[in-house]
Amino acid sequence: MKIISIFISFYILNIPFGYLRAATKKFGLKWFLYLHIPIIIEIITRFYFNLSYYYILFFMIILLVGQKTGAYIRKFKEFREE
Repeated sequence: MKIISIFISFYILNIPFGYLRAATKKFGLKWFLYLHIPIIIEIITRFYFNLSYYYILFFMIILLVGQKTGAYIRKFKEFREE
């Protein structure tokens, strides 16, 4: 149960980063930071909870889904404002 709550928290953490990343220039400094700060948080989380390397793939999938969700929310919001 602990691992599921960690995954859900990591997903929720990535939504704002994806939202912000969607509005920046691709491959710019902010884009790079919005993509890599959650990875640093993931590494710290894995060490803090003593999780094995087995979970890296799951964290990366959750990172991708959370970032895409945030970008989708930004695009949907911009579409609604038009």
